Amino acid sequence: MSNGTYDDNGFFSLRIDFAQAVDSFTFSWGMSESWADWNVYAYDSSDALVNSLTMPVSFGTSFSVGLSGSAIAYAMLVNSSDYDWIGIDNFTYEGSKPVPEPATLLLFGLGLVGVAGLRRMFAR
Repeated sequence: MSNGTYDDNGFFSLRIDFAQAVDSFTFSWGMSESWADWNVYAYDSSDALVNSLTMPVSFGTSFSVGLSGSAIAYAMLVNSSDYDWIGIDNFTYEGSKPVPEPATLLLFGLGLVGVAGLRRMFAR
């Protein structure tokens, strides 16, 4: 992703919405200048800040950066200083893992007990 050309000033913020809450995301960050003050912020669905990161200057190189937190609904990439052109690539994320319900665990445990009982019964 590129945020502009030399004919315009590009954008100063980018919002990334996730279809479902995620626990972490990473991306390749490149081409930022030393005068630009880029930050990435992760928010939950109630707009509470979950985590943040000041982005490194990456002119001529690229870095893999990312954030983690609980139930990240969206992220904001914000430049609070002068204009800058950036590159973002290889954006990946890991979804929230559901917590098993106690009833599901109970049914699974009963199934294991049943299999063990059948095994003993046929072993005689």
